[in-house]
Amino acid sequence: MKIFRRIFPVLFAGIWLGAGFTAQAATIVVDSNSDGFVLIFPGHPVPPPVCTLRDAITAANTNVAVNGCSKGDPGLDTIIFDIGSGTPTIRPNSMLPVILEPIFIKGDSGGATRVEIDGTAASRWLLFGRVHGLYLVGGRSTIRNMVINRFSGDGIVLDAITGGVLPDPTPPSIPDKTLPVIPRFARPQEPDCPPGGGSAPPDIPDVQGAGASNLIVGCFIGTDSTGTIALGNGSGIETAGIVTITDFNIIGGSTPAERNVISGNRGQGLLLAGRGNYVRGNFIGTDVTGTLALGNQFDGINIAGGQLSSATGAIGASLNSADPQCGVVIDAATGRVVNDHPECGNRIAFNSQNGITGGFNRYWFLSNSIFSNGSLGIDADLIGVTPNAVNSSRNFPVWTSAVRQFMLLPPFVGTRVTGSITNRGNQEVVVQIFHSPTCDPSGNGEGQDYVGSVRLPANGTFSFFLPRIGGFVTATSTTRWQPLLWTSEFSACIRI
Repeated sequence: MKIFRRIFPVLFAGIWLGAGFTAQAATIVVDSNSDGFVLIFPGHPVPPPVCTLRDAITAANTNVAVNGCSKGDPGLDTIIFDIGSGTPTIRPNSMLPVILEPIFIKGDSGGATRVEIDGTAASRWLLFGRVHGLYLVGGRSTIRNMVINRFSGDGIVLDAITGGVLPDPTPPSIPDKTLPVIPRFARPQEPDCPPGGGSAPPDIPDVQGAGASNLIVGCFIGTDSTGTIALGNGSGIETAGIVTITDFNIIGGSTPAERNVISGNRGQGLLLAGRGNYVRGNFIGTDVTGTLALGNQFDGINIAGGQLSSATGAIGASLNSADPQCGVVIDAATGRVVNDHPECGNRIAFNSQNGITGGFNRYWFLSNSIFSNGSLGIDADLIGVTPNAVNSSRNFPVWTSAVRQFMLLPPFVGTRVTGSITNRGNQEVVVQIFHSPTCDPSGNGEGQDYVGSVRLPANGTFSFFLPRIGGFVTATSTTRWQPLLWTSEFSACIRI
């Protein structure tokens, strides 16, 4: 089903810059949190012009001065704020202009830690359709330390200009619950697998390499300015806190300063389409502490690139050796995983439906903490737990045993779990182990605490020692071969 969105008029007043064009950049200072006309009574002095956020975006788009805003330049303009300390609020009266050129919107400026954009007034006229918070089509932009809430549409949309003109918004398709027409417990035909093991490089682009597009860091999307109260964006399953329609976007990062809190939205947390998108280090469905529930109304993350593997990317760490920030490091001599980058994992919890809905898209889900979601932690392929199959490259691990072991050194007691993985094509995989205090009602668990990784060169058995007893263990398998870049659902739970 296609997402219905408001079709709104846009004045196309800028020319998108090609990658090879060198241009100047301007800094535009927003010095007023007002939005609209200033009423001047007869006999009163005319106040000096001010620069509102609406005017600043227009100045960046058109490269001319607008009211109190200095002109933008045909380069990466920066919008900073001088409207107060703490978290000052801007309440636009209608949807802000579509951002047509590369831009850096810096909420942590002018004494503010973040700047809030409250969409209450802009969204009150629902007769005219959904109103989005920030709508970017210029690419190569950064949104940092903003709070975006109360919009009837999406909090942030990352779209693109096609053919030199701005089209009507064409958001991704959410997988229809009646598709695909495949037997209930069968997976679709996959590409041929390469013989044996190996680690051919994936087709996910290098982080921040050629073609990299937008970056969203340090934002609260769907909460109040403290990150503790759900205010939401969206109005249904076809809306989200953040929507990506383009490629090579990075949402979050490996440090707390880069973390986004994407929670409390009245749709999905994130709705992802496009290729090479990275989502890392975020809290999705929790408050700013990562402990309290502020779930999104539907999935934490919905990968809506269609049913036939058209969307690619990584949620958490990746198996891309060219990803210096979050790429899982495997020792060439021993084959052991020596760095699994848990700091890149997202915390995805308390969402009303799945933690992640992946469909048949080619995504890696690595080193995340996924728990307490209404349905599955990871729902890949068909809806609900999809059993392992002989023709599948996305089978989950199968447990063999969990045996308590005693040691001479602390913690003195732990559990050794053993299991096996059998994928089509005898491929190299990385198995990740998770511990949770309870087992998901589906029997196939989630993964609250990420414990560690094991690399297998081909189908076979694995063993892993956990320095703990009690609770339940689950696992996922992730293939390393191109083009089979995907992670399984969680395995069945095993009690330890």
